[in-house]
Amino acid sequence: MEEDKLFEKIEAYLQEELPEAEAKAFREEVANNPELQKMLLRHRLANRTIELAQDDYLREKMQAIHQEYGPLPKPVTKVVGLRMWMANAAAILMLVVAGFGGYAYLNYSDNALIKSYYEQAASPTIAGGDAETEQWFSQGLYLYYQQKDYGAALQSFEAVESTSGKYQSAQYFIAHCQLRTGDYAEALTRFDKMLQPGNTPAYAEREELEWNRVLCYLGMEEDDKARQALQTIIQGGNEYTPEMKKQAEALNKKMNSFWRGVTF
Repeated sequence: MEEDKLFEKIEAYLQEELPEAEAKAFREEVANNPELQKMLLRHRLANRTIELAQDDYLREKMQAIHQEYGPLPKPVTKVVGLRMWMANAAAILMLVVAGFGGYAYLNYSDNALIKSYYEQAASPTIAGGDAETEQWFSQGLYLYYQQKDYGAALQSFEAVESTSGKYQSAQYFIAHCQLRTGDYAEALTRFDKMLQPGNTPAYAEREELEWNRVLCYLGMEEDDKARQALQTIIQGGNEYTPEMKKQAEALNKKMNSFWRGVTF
């Protein structure tokens, strides 16, 4: 967590998003911290490398170097030295980009965000479901989900007849199993339906259903819809708790982060 905060602070500093007083304090901290200086340098280098890759600037520069050095009758050792320098520079750049890309993937990719912000399903036996439902889950169905055997859990929940009094509860856990197994479109359909009046299980929190809809959008690579849903939460009234709004702001910030663009 501390590393995340440091990387975000460096990013904000380089993008000139820090308040002046905070930026000044950060510069002073960098001046007295060799390790932080190295991190800042690596970050600048990664930013620049990505820019070069994005607009073909690197290719143009390489062509310019070739045009400048290629036709000149330089000693072989110098030509070899130049080539070695270029090869080493390219290798270093690739390592830097790969390292930062790995960090970005582990912390800012769709999979990482979904895993980090997933809202667990409620347990009907703990959350106060009716006695029949509690007994039904305690006999084995819910255990599959608890053990993270989502394939077996899906088969069991899907076998529940639509005429059963347990059908609504089964649909709730089917949605969670689908989210956990990557079937985001089907999960979203069920979460949407459960948000309709009369379809919400007694032990399910409306906030949890809405939150997992956001994660379904992420999994479907529909970032705009995910951001729109997050803004609804952030700008909402008392129907959303302060904790949920804070969580929405944190996820929205990560989605808009520089690192989101380098999750290759």
